[in-house]
Amino acid sequence: MSIVEELLRSLERSFLGSLPGRPRRILIEAGLFNQVSEPLLQEAFGIAAQESCWAGAMLTVKIVKPEVSCRSCGAKCPFPASACPGCGGTELAVAGGDAFVIREVEFDVEEN
Repeated sequence: MSIVEELLRSLERSFLGSLPGRPRRILIEAGLFNQVSEPLLQEAFGIAAQESCWAGAMLTVKIVKPEVSCRSCGAKCPFPASACPGCGGTELAVAGGDAFVIREVEFDVEEN
């Protein structure tokens, strides 16, 4: 639940209480290493947002895999990898996979 509470605090800080309309959808990118479950995160968000202006907004989670590159030849490798598909090297560098980012917020805006 603390991830969702921090998400709501971040949304409030981003919009400073001035929303351009009713929130419809929030897209977040979560690194694979965060080990978040989209259904559980959505359920927790629905509960935590009930008494806020974010109530009813749909939370969408995109899981982002880390990037793996070969230290020998620099080739990009799929995650997970134990060896470079290009040169067979086993010295691989793993980057990312731990971010938690609000990527998009969509609103229903009433036109006058």
